[in-house]
Amino acid sequence: MVREKKEKLTISLSPDLMDFLRAGVESEEFSSLSHGIAFAVRKLKESRGERRA
Repeated sequence: MVREKKEKLTISLSPDLMDFLRAGVESEEFSSLSHGIAFAVRKLKESRGERRA
């Protein structure tokens, strides 16, 4: 499997979303904040019927 180069991104989130992501990392639902954000974007993409690129 070939790994794609990831792009870096800077975002601003509300405190409640940051708390949610941090809780997900603490509970090991996500391995990192980046993983939690990528997971959420992937789920949104899937809910719109779009396949992985």
